[in-house]
Amino acid sequence: MTYRLIIAACVAGLLSGCTFQSSQLNTVRALFDRPPKSDFEWVARYGARTQPVIAVNQEPFIVFANNQETAIAFDGWRIRSIAGFGLKSPIKIAYRQDDPIFQVGGKTRRHRCSEWRFNKMPTGGEWQQTCEADFYYQNSVALDTEGRIIRISQVIDATGTRLLLEKTQVD
Repeated sequence: MTYRLIIAACVAGLLSGCTFQSSQLNTVRALFDRPPKSDFEWVARYGARTQPVIAVNQEPFIVFANNQETAIAFDGWRIRSIAGFGLKSPIKIAYRQDDPIFQVGGKTRRHRCSEWRFNKMPTGGEWQQTCEADFYYQNSVALDTEGRIIRISQVIDATGTRLLLEKTQVD
């Protein structure tokens, strides 16, 4: 009698395990299902390299990423980090007010930047910021007529290398 009770318990355990395993399998399969094709994609340019990316809302950032190990974190105003593009290690950018702080070797370089200002245009508008280091440069975030971001252009290292993200229409 005890032997039958043990077998019944094992069978019940296996059957309940199958149900649990099935749920896990469905969850894993859902991770690999392709989302519906978006009407928009983005192109990321860093130095001489170009990568296609998609935008994913990952609070508190918008992450532009692809399956080639490229990932760019954007906080709505500034690029906060970038990985991929053949970089040996990710670039992380800290900010004090609007001023970016870059790590170069063991040294810290702070660029001085103005507050963002908005320039209205017939095609939407553009937020612009002027910065100063050993050179001058401008960062920008362009918007379409509905106020959606369509281009981000920002210097992301102490040498002045620029990252450009542009939204493209998919045909």
